Amino acid sequence: MLLFGLALTAASAFLLSRGITGRANDRFTHTADRVAQQIEERFLRSSLGLSGIQAFYASSGQVSRKQFQTYVAARNLAIDFPGVRGFGMIQRVKRKDLQKLVLAERADDAPDFTIRQLVDKDLDDLFVIRIIEPADQNEGALGLDIGSERLRRTAAEKAVDTGETTLTGTIALVQDNQQTAGALLFVPVYRSGEQVTNVQERRAALIGLLYSPIVFAELMQGIAAAEGGDIEFQLLDPGTQTLRQSNTFYNSDRSPDRGRAGVGARFERYQTLSLTQRDIVLRIVSTPRFEAEVDHLPSWAVLGGGSIVIHKSGGAAAAG
Repeated sequence: MLLFGLALTAASAFLLSRGITGRANDRFTHTADRVAQQIEERFLRSSLGLSGIQAFYASSGQVSRKQFQTYVAARNLAIDFPGVRGFGMIQRVKRKDLQKLVLAERADDAPDFTIRQLVDKDLDDLFVIRIIEPADQNEGALGLDIGSERLRRTAAEKAVDTGETTLTGTIALVQDNQQTAGALLFVPVYRSGEQVTNVQERRAALIGLLYSPIVFAELMQGIAAAEGGDIEFQLLDPGTQTLRQSNTFYNSDRSPDRGRAGVGARFERYQTLSLTQRDIVLRIVSTPRFEAEVDHLPSWAVLGGGSIVIHKSGGAAAAG
């Protein structure tokens, strides 16, 4: 009877503990789902901003610098598109036509327009930023050949050839003095009325690439669960590497004593988000604060209390 009582008490404590853990896991899963949804919505909002300008081009044919400035100035970027530093237009141009482009841009209210390059400076074609607004938030970007750097060029070419909104890998934006992780988002614009059913047709009909520079630290501000301290999360760009070695778009963990976000966390989830022609892996982990709320004291109390009662009962029976 004593052994049976102890076994029953242990089973009750185990079931109670498992129930507590199960409820905590459900709460973590619900929180993780909400974070994933918020991140997807923010990326979607960024791409919708470019789609709006794309429609502007479709209805107007050509858009002047002044018209572009007016269109962007009418939007409240901080409210409508958090994390987006601005909107711009990139033109693909042959090296032999560079001087013609420079003269045309200087005549179109950009008297200081100059071509700048990053790494690959000898390619035959360039992807030059012709317009970027607001100008005061994007110093150093105007005239930059984004095709002179591999990650930028790869995404730009993919956008042109597929006709789809495309995101670069993680980069340091030239206009971000803090050198935090960012990316460029591209949307191609083709001449209205032309066939764009294959790669060759898309390249021939290309007007340019609309783009947005995105700062991930700004894009992710205000994620409620992270701000509340229940979870930490990372956005990982796996590429061909393992997740543990991948580049990090964003890391919400700011705890110096824990190192990389959530090492040894009790609850952890990986989820692949398909965002703008690029798979980004979302890693979410529980924080010590969340884990401290997973209270197993009741189960230990049942086990301890039950054992004491059974011990006393057994002792009394023996004495009788």
